[in-house]
Amino acid sequence: MSMTRFAASLALAVSICTGWALQAKALSISTEVERGFRFFKYNSDFELQRLAYKDFQNSHGGEKPTIAQLDELLANVHWWFNPVHARTAAWYGHSNAVRPIQLLADWRKADVGRPAGYLELSLKLKSMRMVDWEYSPARMGWASLLFPAHQSPSDLDPRKIDERLMSASAVAVCWDRARQSHTNCGSLDDYINPKSHAVFVRAIDADGGRILAGECSWEIDPASGARFEQPKDVAGAEVKARCSDQVLVTVPADKTVVVKLQTGSEQAESSVGVDDQLIVGLGDSFSSGEGNPDVPAKLAWTSDQQQDWAADGTAIVDEVTNGPIRKAPGDYFAAQWIDRSCHRSAYSHQLRTALQLALEGPSAVTFLDYACSGAQVNAGLFQPFQGPEFTSTKTALPPAQQAQLPLLLAELCETYDGGEVRSSAFSRADEMNAIASGRYRLGGVIADKAYRCANQPAGQGFRRPIDLLYVSIGGNDLGFSSWITAAITREGLNGAFLPILKEDDDSDCANHKSSCKETRDRWKIFGARLALLRNFVDHRLAFSARGVAPVLLFTYPLPVQDSNGELCPEGNSGMTVFAGRLGGPEPVKVCLTRNQKGLPTLETTIDFAESHLNKAITDLAQPDDGHGGTRAAWQAITAYKSKFDKRGFCASEVRKLSDETAPAEPFVGCKKAREVARLVAALSLHGPAIQETLHLPSGMPSPTGNWRPFDAVLDYLPYAHRTRLLRTMNEADFLVNDLSSLAQGNKASGVLSLKDTATFGAFHPTAEANAIIADDFLVSSREILSKPRQ
Repeated sequence: MSMTRFAASLALAVSICTGWALQAKALSISTEVERGFRFFKYNSDFELQRLAYKDFQNSHGGEKPTIAQLDELLANVHWWFNPVHARTAAWYGHSNAVRPIQLLADWRKADVGRPAGYLELSLKLKSMRMVDWEYSPARMGWASLLFPAHQSPSDLDPRKIDERLMSASAVAVCWDRARQSHTNCGSLDDYINPKSHAVFVRAIDADGGRILAGECSWEIDPASGARFEQPKDVAGAEVKARCSDQVLVTVPADKTVVVKLQTGSEQAESSVGVDDQLIVGLGDSFSSGEGNPDVPAKLAWTSDQQQDWAADGTAIVDEVTNGPIRKAPGDYFAAQWIDRSCHRSAYSHQLRTALQLALEGPSAVTFLDYACSGAQVNAGLFQPFQGPEFTSTKTALPPAQQAQLPLLLAELCETYDGGEVRSSAFSRADEMNAIASGRYRLGGVIADKAYRCANQPAGQGFRRPIDLLYVSIGGNDLGFSSWITAAITREGLNGAFLPILKEDDDSDCANHKSSCKETRDRWKIFGARLALLRNFVDHRLAFSARGVAPVLLFTYPLPVQDSNGELCPEGNSGMTVFAGRLGGPEPVKVCLTRNQKGLPTLETTIDFAESHLNKAITDLAQPDDGHGGTRAAWQAITAYKSKFDKRGFCASEVRKLSDETAPAEPFVGCKKAREVARLVAALSLHGPAIQETLHLPSGMPSPTGNWRPFDAVLDYLPYAHRTRLLRTMNEADFLVNDLSSLAQGNKASGVLSLKDTATFGAFHPTAEANAIIADDFLVSSREILSKPRQ
């Protein structure tokens, strides 16, 4: 669709509005977009979110839930298995009690003929009277329902495995991770430019409640191009149905349709048109959802198939850590992601913000998501980047499909030629030489043609403009993972360095020469990278004309306080780390150090992050370009950072939640592996205290549970509330448990390897933290979208 046609269609479209009764105000029409969050392939997944949203409202006197409150509700096992509010049940046509798990199963069956993936597995195991808690939606997390599940151990036999269940097309989102494109719901153009929207229409009373009794007569304007989608096989412009029946009207994207309702002697009508918002997400691990896989790794429990459907009889305890390991090295038991190479999940704050906008309505939302864990401005946004996990499908694609900005152009441009995108990212020497010569720019060392639509001036030739752009970038450019490695081991190990931006004659640099040089080099390049990004967004993308630039930037919180507000103490709580080696794994001392060669590590990192990294991001958003010129003002979102106070990676309320029976955590001081094992062996936790502990369980598992301090498989709830808002290294083991080829041979816990400390989830925001961040992005997003298009 051309820009002119698209602008015209937007001018014709109006937001869904509720009509009022023609003769009596007791009757009116409610309208809701089916699959309002168009990134979800099936309405059942969107309707689950809307069910939770409505049920919260009905249970809290009409109060609208925040994203964090919805996150908490969806992680509550009692909500899943208890009846929803009577008003909620009535909204979905039920006069009797009904449970969320039952509603979701019915909706997914209507969509695809079977329940949602892991819900189906859980229900099947329950019917077999096998222990199925491991696969309950509260434990697996709501995003796991987007994925298919195998139904028996024989399904996992490599000689007869159903590859369709492991294929990217089986995931219930519109992103196809194999093709690296938003083509999993049909053609790309149909996804980006929807031709029509389906809208639920319901008869409601004066209090906004659903009318279930009696017969409702519905009528639409046949000249508008609208049609009845449900009830099925309705050819005309009128339909009669029970008021409790589901009625769905398909409305052309560029039309406003009058819907009329009559029940008894009362009449009502509503004008219905759907305004679709295009939201784009770019960035690094703090936007991909790293640390929060859609499907957590499945851990070994027992070799008894009467207890564990997928038991294979092999070792179920890590010989080194005496802790839980993944059931098998195969893909099925690995953590699953919407995009595996980039560790992109539905828990990211970018996706949760876009989803909430769709839930609040009245608009539909089309979401283009490209964020990738580990991305930098150079390798990630502009140039190819594989991501934290190697995938042969992505590696085989052209370079333009391995970098976020070329991929965005390939999907948004009417035509695009990415042939001049580099096959690999610039080296540091390349960048520094280009900066020194003034050629680090589009049209300089960076191909101009590769970063605009084909045969079009910069900023033109798009299928449609962007309504909101979310960006998080910079942490990896300046060395985020290396700072962590330096803080928990020592400076210089595995490329670790401390962020010190000072000159050589400074006393700190005298003791930390390599860190000073590394930080200075990165800082010099970082400014040029941000300038390049700003130029691209300002001049090479097209945005909806609302009188404001709809670009929202992420700023980095550094949650390093315990629950008392004190900086995390020196110690290795939450960091029981082992590194695999060819001769067999051996313990490596990993411990948060508070001082190295006279330099306070946490204070140095906090100061650099705030005074340099976050300041550079907020400066990037300013209308003053720093050279006497002006530009569009972006927004750097910062409010959520204060909400991380007292909720750092070491924060724990385990003593309080164990009725003062457990020792307070974290344990202060660096402890050896045997000391940690003795501490863990003395603990036995129950209830919410389980989710608060910083320790990795150890012991010999059995159906009765001999793990200490808790059963890793049955008790750990990945998405339950915790005081800490960052994942610990131990916690990442439950969630990701990546088994590298080296670790597979000796059964060492793969994620508990120094090589992958930051890459595979540790020290990244939890799902709850992402929801908190999303709530602040939501405030600014609402404000922008409330402005009419000009």
